[in-house]
Amino acid sequence: MPIFNPVIDEILGGESAAGDVAVANLVARLFQAVVMVGGLALLLFIAWGGFAWITAGDDKAKVEAAKGRITNAIIGMAVLLATVAVALFLQFVFGFDLLNPSLDV
Repeated sequence: MPIFNPVIDEILGGESAAGDVAVANLVARLFQAVVMVGGLALLLFIAWGGFAWITAGDDKAKVEAAKGRITNAIIGMAVLLATVAVALFLQFVFGFDLLNPSLDV
């Protein structure tokens, strides 16, 4: 008798999902997780840079380091938004949803 895990089965596309659907769902969930973790990291780096800037006082090196941290966080946000924009653009052009895949056979 095969082992059945309802949580993992639902994440991968349901009990009747074919192998291709399971892999597509796994990739989509992985992409969504990376975007969420990236968004949280963005917030943390901006807060860290802001705190470092506030506590830097008159030390120009610390202010520049804080500015650099905030700038890098904003660049990271642009890259993160670009990946989502590319996924949505491909969805619009090709007519399939990359973030919620389903294969109708």
